[in-house]
Amino acid sequence: MTIRLQARGLSRAYRPAGLWASLRRIPGVQAVDGVDLDLRAGQRLGIVGESGSGKSTLMRLLLGLEKPDAGGVTLDGREVRAGADLAWFRRQVQFVPQDPSSSLNPHLRIRDCVREPLQCLGIDADHATRVQACLEAVGLDPGLAERYPGELSGGQRQRVAIARALAPSPAVIVADEAVSALDALVRLQVMTTLREICEAEDVSLIFISHDLGAVCYLCDSVLVMSRGKVVDSGPVPAVFEAPTATETRQLVASVPVQPGA
Repeated sequence: MTIRLQARGLSRAYRPAGLWASLRRIPGVQAVDGVDLDLRAGQRLGIVGESGSGKSTLMRLLLGLEKPDAGGVTLDGREVRAGADLAWFRRQVQFVPQDPSSSLNPHLRIRDCVREPLQCLGIDADHATRVQACLEAVGLDPGLAERYPGELSGGQRQRVAIARALAPSPAVIVADEAVSALDALVRLQVMTTLREICEAEDVSLIFISHDLGAVCYLCDSVLVMSRGKVVDSGPVPAVFEAPTATETRQLVASVPVQPGA
């Protein structure tokens, strides 16, 4: 299958600033250290690891929000450079945050929240038709388009965030702990929606989570991080049922894997 998003040798360190830190030679933190990643068309890749493993920094590098100290990211062979004009990249790669309230303007109606990326990216389309199609794709009644985010439940707002990400017809969706704040039933419904959309539209997914059960249910492959490095990777069943890295074994032992739980 075609490689959509690729990273080679990605590294990012955070070093304390200021004269005092320099004089004291306070060491920095190597948040991401030489990470390689291949995301193929239609692939659903989970990225897991303990707190501080580098997942969030890797996500920001992949989204072009931070510049790596070394290595690089390409989308369909084109270089992604933080700080450059990335309108072409934003159209192809969309983000679903952990807290949908952070991406939904409380003063806009739902229809306008979903339409916003179409307007910002200058996408020439029938916006009303596209908004309705995206709401239906995530299992929401189009009648909700006239409401405001504060009038919806947490699960409904998360579905709106997914619909908003779908609006530009992206090739890749990056979801950061996108179901962690939801109760069990709603979490399962949202994950099922994401999986069905990826399968139906051949959208690639990067799903960042600490929930191994969610990764088992939603993803077909997984990448395990520890101290900024990739310590394990491969198909989900192989990695979790027969982990080769100590860190993976510890993760599985500490959080029993129950798909969809």
